[in-house]
Amino acid sequence: MSRILDIASHGMQMQVIQNDLIANNLANVTTAGFKPDVLVTRSFRSVLQEAAASSAGLEAAASRPRFEQGDLVSTGNPLDVALEGDGFLTVLTPDGERYTRAGVFVLDADNQLTTQDGFPVMGKGGPVTVNGTEIVIGSRGEIMVDGAQVDELRVVDFEKPYDLQRAGRNMYVPQDPGATVREKPEETRVVQGFIESSAVDAVAEMVRMIEVMRAFEANQKAVTAWDEMMQKGITLARV
Repeated sequence: MSRILDIASHGMQMQVIQNDLIANNLANVTTAGFKPDVLVTRSFRSVLQEAAASSAGLEAAASRPRFEQGDLVSTGNPLDVALEGDGFLTVLTPDGERYTRAGVFVLDADNQLTTQDGFPVMGKGGPVTVNGTEIVIGSRGEIMVDGAQVDELRVVDFEKPYDLQRAGRNMYVPQDPGATVREKPEETRVVQGFIESSAVDAVAEMVRMIEVMRAFEANQKAVTAWDEMMQKGITLARV
């Protein structure tokens, strides 16, 4: 197969992947703490070099979340918390600890602080239990119930650039299971009664979608033109 056709085909595959990412980003434009996915691409030069050196086809690009601070939105709910700065809230799942920026929490029937999906929110002493009426969460994450501190939210961070992958339900886990989990950065503030909005820029994503569609169409035309040229060549050869 022609190298030109290889490159055009690879381009179309990447644009399909990128279109899916953009569609998912737009679907989560109102999801608290959501971070948009971006396609991790190589330079066009490296694509050409690979195409020239190999006949095995081109490798698909990977995607990664883009960790940017979203706006903080007041909810007035004392169980909602947002992080202003780096770091992640810790959640306990059946598969182990997971990390999130979505601090939309509730109390279950046992007065345990959980995510909306029922996963316990972790404090420094383990899952957080709240037995009382007045709940105050301080800027360091300290949890005060009826005037007495009962625990402190376990806010952690990782080495940058973040090497985290999605773990479902707006949570993340390190790609490397042995990655070092760090304590909350000193400058990070926990803000009670707020949630962090989605970091998706809907207008920018729509512009990207249009660009991706145009690039797909251009590659599609290249494939069609090549096919037509080959057909003409076959016809002339028969004559």
